[in-house]
Amino acid sequence: MRTLVQALLWAIVIGLSSGWTSARAATFCVSTGTQLANALASAESNGVNDDIRVTTGVLTGSTAGFTSPRWSYRPTANDEATSLSLSGGWSAGNSCATQTIATLASQLDAEFQGPVLAFFPTTPSFSGQVSVRNLTLTRGRTFNAFAPMGLRWVATGTFAAQLLVEHVIVTAGNSTVQGASAVHIAQSGGGFIRFRNNVVSNNTASGTTSGGGVSIAATSSAVAYVSNNSIFNNQGTQSVGFGLGIDGVATISNNVVADNTTSAAGPTYQVFSSDGSGMTLRNNHFENARFTGGAFSEQATTSGDPQWTGIGMVKVPNAVSPLRDSGVNNPGGGIAATDIDGDSRIVNATVDRGATEAEAIPGSLPDAIFADQFEG
Repeated sequence: MRTLVQALLWAIVIGLSSGWTSARAATFCVSTGTQLANALASAESNGVNDDIRVTTGVLTGSTAGFTSPRWSYRPTANDEATSLSLSGGWSAGNSCATQTIATLASQLDAEFQGPVLAFFPTTPSFSGQVSVRNLTLTRGRTFNAFAPMGLRWVATGTFAAQLLVEHVIVTAGNSTVQGASAVHIAQSGGGFIRFRNNVVSNNTASGTTSGGGVSIAATSSAVAYVSNNSIFNNQGTQSVGFGLGIDGVATISNNVVADNTTSAAGPTYQVFSSDGSGMTLRNNHFENARFTGGAFSEQATTSGDPQWTGIGMVKVPNAVSPLRDSGVNNPGGGIAATDIDGDSRIVNATVDRGATEAEAIPGSLPDAIFADQFEG
């Protein structure tokens, strides 16, 4: 036994001297806004993979100046090839050892002092992987034109950057500047984006050419996968609004975009693209849509009233909704393990469209009872 232990210890020493240090990682358990800001700052340059766990509750306060993003990540050369995982719903009592997936579990509240969360991987050779999961981004505000209120990702000139946004709610943002939106994601030069199983709702953009909802652009050889999102009740007040604006190369599946409005003259385009030639559309529900600039591949799109009901962030397909059991189970970019509320992502044999999965209809009753869908 002693010989075996000595051999294992010697192997560890050899491994450390031979470059095993690349497997090192840093884990942070944060419960205040300042702790989160400090953890992100450390992750920018510590040269290792980082796992930042946010406890349940509401986080406010930040080391950032007024009008700046409350929380941001700007990786340096040391971290251009590392990974960052930022997730919520972690337990406070046992040092973030257990996690709960639930609506509104961990909220980052910007208190209208600036955008909520921003990522700026701008080095040309950035190849890092960033994931954001199980968080609510609320009360964001942008003071800069063509910028987001809630979530921002800008990766320029990268060749393999990866972004995953999953189980994220962006809500209650407000802005008066030109071109504002709740979410702005832009990537060029390579890599891919996965934006799936999110809710973007009740954001207001009152500047000109502002949509209020989600803006995604994947250009050059970058690819976006957008699936199972619910985008609704966002408002643009001075120009034609939109729920989802998207350009570039993208596969768009199982989304619901409806009930977004504008008080300006002219229609609200729930989904808008200035160049749809790189789009692949599968099993979406768009109350209406406008794609220009070329042909695209499209299957099983439905339109009109989504026939969903709910309270707050959770919109559930009712018994006659076209969203029920009508998605594609293997969309580009994959499917989340659960819905936005932490329940089974697939009930019956086929996934519902949108971020929330409806319960099975019991027996022959005409309407399902969705009691446990309104938690939180």
